[in-house]
Amino acid sequence: TIEAFRLASSRTPIGGSPFRTTIPVTSTTQSITFTVLWDTRSGPLKATITPPGGASPIIKVDQSGTLIVNEMLPISPAVSSAGDWQLQIEPVTGDRPVPFHLVVMGDDSAMNSNMTVVGADYHSGDTIRLRASVRELGEAVVGLNSQPGAKMLVQMIRPGASVGDLLSDSTLNPTQPSPQDTQSAAALRLEAILANNPNALNPIAAPLTLLDNGNPANGDDVAGDGIYSAVFPAQLVGHYNFIFGLEGTSRLGRFSRQHRQTVFVRAAPAADTTQFSSTIARGTLFIQMTPRTTAGNRMGPGSANYFWFTAPGMKPVKPVDNGNGTYTASIDVSSGVPSPISFHFIDDLVRLFDDVTPDKLPSPLNAGNTVVSSVPVNGGDFKRWGLSFHGGVSFPHDDLDNSFKPGPNFAVDLEYRFNKKFSAELIYGFHHFPGETFGGLFTVDDLNVHQLSIDGRAYGSTSPVRPFVNLGFGAYWFQPGATVRGGLNFGGGVQFDIKPNIAVEGSYNYHNIFFSGVDARFSNVQAGVRFRF
Repeated sequence: TIEAFRLASSRTPIGGSPFRTTIPVTSTTQSITFTVLWDTRSGPLKATITPPGGASPIIKVDQSGTLIVNEMLPISPAVSSAGDWQLQIEPVTGDRPVPFHLVVMGDDSAMNSNMTVVGADYHSGDTIRLRASVRELGEAVVGLNSQPGAKMLVQMIRPGASVGDLLSDSTLNPTQPSPQDTQSAAALRLEAILANNPNALNPIAAPLTLLDNGNPANGDDVAGDGIYSAVFPAQLVGHYNFIFGLEGTSRLGRFSRQHRQTVFVRAAPAADTTQFSSTIARGTLFIQMTPRTTAGNRMGPGSANYFWFTAPGMKPVKPVDNGNGTYTASIDVSSGVPSPISFHFIDDLVRLFDDVTPDKLPSPLNAGNTVVSSVPVNGGDFKRWGLSFHGGVSFPHDDLDNSFKPGPNFAVDLEYRFNKKFSAELIYGFHHFPGETFGGLFTVDDLNVHQLSIDGRAYGSTSPVRPFVNLGFGAYWFQPGATVRGGLNFGGGVQFDIKPNIAVEGSYNYHNIFFSGVDARFSNVQAGVRFRF
């Protein structure tokens, strides 16, 4: 149960006045140790430790750079060591501030604490979970959030700048320090960046409060169970330092506990933010990729060995690191563009060297490490033309539904895609509405409506499931008779890509045909198949 009662990195105030702090100690603490570390060139330091209960102060002067005071408790049988211990640190000579580190450790036989970051392999975009608890005589200490003067805090120091963006934008190109001490080009560049500006990562300090309220918003599972929790969404890659500080009162007296823990948040490419562009030249497909995290920050250079592209019948391809946050994969397409081309990320802590081959990767390239299942390829799997066949049921509205019944329909359309989001299509549709007999007196003949329309279509999301909306206008020919009227239609549906050139879809459309009197209206639902070429 030896734990840290106080951790501090500070300095003696200007003018040579002492640094002061208070350390509360319980009645079951068996020993306490004060350690002060500083640069010996700053001269000797003096520590004055005043125990509670009127005991004589403990004074020690040291010039070695390491000052240690260790006391077994109680100091004397007649004086209790429980209560607030006062510590002051001051320089012996000079009036300049002296930076120092302070560690106060204690051995408490009846109280122990647990302050930790919930173990996980954290990536950019994940939420870091923090937990703390204090137990006395085996029982959880509860209610500290409402206890006067109690503190359940975490001081967090996090990166304020994206290391991937810094590496991508930097033009520094340092050389290896020696042939025996080789480092990656990305590591050398980061060292050079920090040498020029030690605060390039812009560390930011922010406090967090640990709560035992059962609220999932701060990561707490059960209210009042003595487990105090906090969460923080980590968007940037880098080291997150957490300094826990707990202080309160138990049956054993006032206590103070501190703990420091560091978590490294790793980078991983996200499908929604990673960017691709491609060209085909002289039988080679060049895919340029900018891998980005969920927060949109570039992963930066240095990860080429963890990126791979695969396709049916194609040997896996590793891209070349361009050193500016982009990577280029070169794929032989002399016999045709393979489809689909998938992008993989080996999310493993094992270091992969430049000579790594696909069969030597720590995990095989499969769906488990696929980031993008179908990389968009200009001139490759993107086919602009589409021909579709649909069939379904049409439903009359308004005046039409008084005379006709729902009937079958079919349609064929020719689509041209401007890009993967927007297209135009020429549609021919046939809608049949059976007539009715009223009271055996008269019969309304069947009605056939021929539709010729031009529609615009907008797709959402990405393959394979792609919702869409459409809007168009055209001519409607009513039979029997030869009545032709203008009209419009609008609707939407969902398309599912079975293959890059074959899709099935379901849709709904509402039609309004303009007449001089009352407009004719009907709607239809359809299912069909679309072939792209």
